[in-house]
Amino acid sequence: MKNNSKSLQAVVDKLQNQLAVAHARILALEGPSIPPKQFDASASASTQAYKSARTREAALHQTEEIAKLGHEIWDHAQEKTLFVSEELAKIYGLSVDEYMLAVQKMEDYFKFVVPEDREAYKEFENQFQKEESFNPLSIEYRVTRTDGKIRHLRQSSKLIPAEFGPPTQSLNVIQDITRFKQVEAELQRSRDALEESTEILALSASIANLGHAVWDYDYEKFLLVSDSWASCFGLTQDDFLEIASDFDHYLLLVHPGDRERYTAYYYDESDFPQIDYRIIHSNGETRYVEQHYMLREQSGLETAVVTIQDVTENKKAEAQLIQSSKLITLGEMSAGMAHELNQPLNVIVLAAENAARKISQGTVEQLYLMERFERIVAQAKRASTIINHLRTFGREAKEEFYEVDLRKAAVGSLELMGEQLRLAQVEVETNFDDDFPLVMGHQIQLEQMFINLYSNAFHAIKKNDPEERTILIEAFKSREGEATIRVSDTGGGIPDSVLPNIFDPFYTTKSIEEGTGLGLSVSYGFVLAMGGTIAASNTELGVCFEIKIPPAIGDGISN
Repeated sequence: MKNNSKSLQAVVDKLQNQLAVAHARILALEGPSIPPKQFDASASASTQAYKSARTREAALHQTEEIAKLGHEIWDHAQEKTLFVSEELAKIYGLSVDEYMLAVQKMEDYFKFVVPEDREAYKEFENQFQKEESFNPLSIEYRVTRTDGKIRHLRQSSKLIPAEFGPPTQSLNVIQDITRFKQVEAELQRSRDALEESTEILALSASIANLGHAVWDYDYEKFLLVSDSWASCFGLTQDDFLEIASDFDHYLLLVHPGDRERYTAYYYDESDFPQIDYRIIHSNGETRYVEQHYMLREQSGLETAVVTIQDVTENKKAEAQLIQSSKLITLGEMSAGMAHELNQPLNVIVLAAENAARKISQGTVEQLYLMERFERIVAQAKRASTIINHLRTFGREAKEEFYEVDLRKAAVGSLELMGEQLRLAQVEVETNFDDDFPLVMGHQIQLEQMFINLYSNAFHAIKKNDPEERTILIEAFKSREGEATIRVSDTGGGIPDSVLPNIFDPFYTTKSIEEGTGLGLSVSYGFVLAMGGTIAASNTELGVCFEIKIPPAIGDGISN
């Protein structure tokens, strides 16, 4: 609005100068008579001056029309308008004659001013007359046109010097600034909306533990970080930018167990738009975060907008869910596990009873006792192995990934569920390739995944005739070098309408007694965390689950 004020002042000054010229011309016309000898020259000069004045008058009128600006000359002694321009009358929706008739005194003009602005306008008039200054004074106010429309006006008033005595007339330049006010109001509404949106965004980010930052790839440093970003690390913005001045220093805030993986993510960012990793909070606590980024190039600089979200509580809830699923799985296997443990216990009891009977009869031979004792020891070790496996399976998995053989996980899980399958007369076939890569993962999690798949297959095939109850486990290296496991059954398959939803949490077609719908969802999470994929498809006889997991760094091969 400052520019508008300057342009208005320029117009005021121009009008004042033009009025002064006109005033001087009038005095000249009223002055002494021109001598006859100078008449012709004077007449020519007057004609030229007249043309020049008309040209300036036309330009002035056009300027006022474009700027929606008019002017008037007000006589304070007579309290009436002496002159009003056409454009000024038009602002009020009147002709010049109608305006002159409507505004014959100051009280008449007050009627145009909206009631809320009348007091301010009166104070302006009083101040103007009191100061008697030739410097213009300005005011903004509203008037009501004859058609009822409200217009916003800016008025600049300036005294006109009198030839003799104090000035009695003033020049009032009035501009219709309604459009400017509308634009100003729109801009303010936009500012308010933007401020509100910013506040809502900041509040949402705070609630969601979501922060953002801008990363400079050329200099490998943060250009800025939000307060929410820094708070994820328990730091202020300034402290974070000082501590994490570049990539190497930021890496120190990443958990040691995730630094290698995060470095791979950073230097191959096009393949990893999202990553979950752990950070070290300023209080020493380990926190889980989820990071996303979007590349952008601006002014030749390659930068990235990065978001980070503290998902620690989600991870805790996920861990609880996994543990619950594991306990549910153990409960479902309890009958089979009881039978699995009863077998070695029965052998131990029988061997001990036979040895004791021989000893009591006095017919015992050393070789006989040794055979029985060896059988007892072997079966005790077997029972101990089963119990230890159960204890290990029931514990929470380690945080860090390590090299693991999918085949061993597939077989290890059969030690826990094998007896249940044998009791149900389910035949388990294995077909494992020797050339098979190791993967980075958790043995316990993988065993839980396989148990979930076996259990799913078991419930699908137990309704079949005994000779049609088969589970096939295949292990091979894919063309891309991935460790690939397939678990197939002869259970008849999954309806096409159900297939897209089988990995959703708590989704199940089983009865409450048979399942909770957690198993496949948890398995999906395990494989995804290991950078792999799991998919289900129908075969001629049943359903096939295929798991693919990238090989461990170095493409290690299991023996």
